[in-house]
Amino acid sequence: MTTTPFIIADAVRQNAPVTAAFIGPSGSGKTYSALLFARGLVGPGGRIGVIDTEGKRSLIYADDPKIGGFRHLQMPPPYSPENCSAAFDAAIADGWQAIIFDSASLEHDGEGGLLEMAELEVERLEAEAAKRGRDNRAVSQQKWTMPKLRHRRWLNHITGLPAHVILTFRQVLTTDFSAKPPTTILSEVCEKNTKFALELHVAFGADHKATWTRVPEPFRPFVKQNAPVTVEIGAAIAGGLGPVSSAKPEPAPIQSRPISVAAPVAASPDMVRLVRDWMAREYLEEDELSEAFARLGKTLTWSVAQCDWLLSDAGQRKILSLIEKDQPLI
Repeated sequence: MTTTPFIIADAVRQNAPVTAAFIGPSGSGKTYSALLFARGLVGPGGRIGVIDTEGKRSLIYADDPKIGGFRHLQMPPPYSPENCSAAFDAAIADGWQAIIFDSASLEHDGEGGLLEMAELEVERLEAEAAKRGRDNRAVSQQKWTMPKLRHRRWLNHITGLPAHVILTFRQVLTTDFSAKPPTTILSEVCEKNTKFALELHVAFGADHKATWTRVPEPFRPFVKQNAPVTVEIGAAIAGGLGPVSSAKPEPAPIQSRPISVAAPVAASPDMVRLVRDWMAREYLEEDELSEAFARLGKTLTWSVAQCDWLLSDAGQRKILSLIEKDQPLI
């Protein structure tokens, strides 16, 4: 049995980095707007920068007096999640307080991005299935398991950095065949759940005006719909981030709550299928995962702590390595 100490205190609003998605078609002003917004977030003396995958196009704004200068990192391919993480780490090491990734769409459809990773997975999985004489009908689902896991690790990494993060996403025209009749719509180029890891969503049109489609309640008084993004908006949001009081309440003393951990059990075939399905669908919330394990109760006894482990990066790496070797998960 292990114990985990808990500290309970009165909630106090604290300074925390902003994460934002700036979305729009080419030429809609995403890069310039992101630079202005970032400058407002960090103030005139703060250090902002662009991780540039767009052929150094951000450099045309290097002398803009409203922006007041910025750092620049030219990122070559491949645009794998690991290389993208390395670029963000380099920005942090250089002291950036606001990081603009322009354009994050290349992590999806660029050289070495998710789409290319999935195609390489197809080749690997089909070769493995042929080698073992297995049916390869599940390849279309399984090809996304590793790429999406690597993508989520990158996203978790950058949203936990001690800097504001602004990702720009390109929009392209696509056909929605589910509509009757089929219609042409603008869709952002990124993994479908990526933007939901970011707290601000800002859509841009050809007139460079912004529509704020996702804004936390404390920030709503500061944004202006159907208007350009400005330094002032970033500064107002930054002003709303800080603590409203300098008082530091004393933590309430409480007894540590023990967490019982059931003895690990070997994985049944049903469990392997469950985890394969879970990873192919990207993830399940903890309560969904616990419920799924409960349905397999005749062969499994999983504690909440073990579910936490399964949802962790270490657990996912272990699962992937063991599934590939057809070994028990524990």
